[in-house]
Amino acid sequence: MRLSRRRKIGSRVLRHVALSIAAFVLITSAREYVRGNGGKGKKVIYAGAIEVGKDSGEVLFSSELERVMFRLTSVQNKYKVVRVKIENKSRKQLYLSREKDKMELQLVDRVITGILNISSHDPTLWDSLDPELRKALAYPQLVEPGEEENIFVFIPDRDLKEVPRKFTYTIGNVPQKKVVIYDTTPSKKL
Repeated sequence: MRLSRRRKIGSRVLRHVALSIAAFVLITSAREYVRGNGGKGKKVIYAGAIEVGKDSGEVLFSSELERVMFRLTSVQNKYKVVRVKIENKSRKQLYLSREKDKMELQLVDRVITGILNISSHDPTLWDSLDPELRKALAYPQLVEPGEEENIFVFIPDRDLKEVPRKFTYTIGNVPQKKVVIYDTTPSKKL
């Protein structure tokens, strides 16, 4: 009887040891994917700034993208959309132009041009949107001092399978100024 009981206890201990080793191996091998700090769901944070006049202050540009959701979502399976916030901290008005302004996205191997004025580029899509959404997506003409506006950059879905490395925003009414909006995400520490 004692020998049978010892075998049962020994097999339980061996099972617990085996399960503990398996759990340890699983946890340590998956650490890159299951970080306590949200590693796989972290946002990519972009930021840039320009001065719109001598000693008048800065205009700040920022955007955030979450890698997984960016890859999963699109508008009517045609476009990815990036929202760029413009904060006018200067004392001057910032004039924007649907015709003169341009947003370029730097990918790993190429540069693509985003669409700032989706209403003229894809009237069918634009007409399918309700008035409130059209108002929100319309490209602004002006950002007043102390105010903020959002611009929405549409990128053909077939052209974009990764988050951009940076954006280059040309504002036609700000001569010889390109705003480079860089990835400022803190680097991973292992």
